[in-house]
Parts: sequence; structure tokens; C-alpha cells
Amino acid sequence: MKDVLPHIITFVIGLVVLAVTAYTAWRLRHRIREKVAAWLRAHELEKSSLMNVWIECDKIGVAAKKIACKIFVVTEKTGEQQISEEILTPEALEKLYPDVYAQFQKQGHVRTSILQQVA
Repeated sequence: MKDVLPHIITFVIGLVVLAVTAYTAWRLRHRIREKVAAWLRAHELEKSSLMNVWIECDKIGVAAKKIACKIFVVTEKTGEQQISEEILTPEALEKLYPDVYAQFQKQGHVRTSILQQVA
């Protein structure tokens, strides 16, 4: 029984990590979807008018203690428009947008399509 207990604990911890990761990803999609939907409503546009949506993050300053993340949309009627900007710490970016943070860590800048997340 003593040999099995560490494996059970490891398995449970793995399930918790998986659940937290899934929740964080869902929260990200929901948060972005709401921002895009609010912008579309404000401009009297339908979701079907979206041609592209992306998030772009850049470090602010040399030390990169702050990161500017912007969400852009493209529609036929309005063209390319920035609809939001958030200034985040690296820790906040990692918590809110883990996939974006991972790309940011590799490149120091990220621009990635999120159209599938809001469609």
C-alpha cells in the first residue's frame, strides 16, 4: 500500500493541474470572445463579419517587467482595428494567456491569430 500511495498522489496532482489548465484556457477564450463581441455590438456588426482576430504582445522597456498585449480585429466594413490593450506583468500574462506567454518567452514578441477562439 505504501508503494501505491505516491502514485495515487501524483495522479491526483496531475488531474488538478490538467483541470486548472483547462479552466485557464476556457477563461481566456471567454474573455477574448466577450471583448470581441462587445466591440462588434458597438459597431453594429455581426460575428460573421469577422475576417481575422489576433493578439499581439510586446515587452515594454528593456527589463520587460511590463508587457503590452493588444487585440486586433479585421472586418470588411472597418478594416483593421485595435479593440483592446492591456499592460500586464509577465506573471499575469502567463496566468491569463499561457499559450501566448510560452510563445512570448521564446521570441520576446508574439503575434498570433485567435480567430478560432472567438468564432
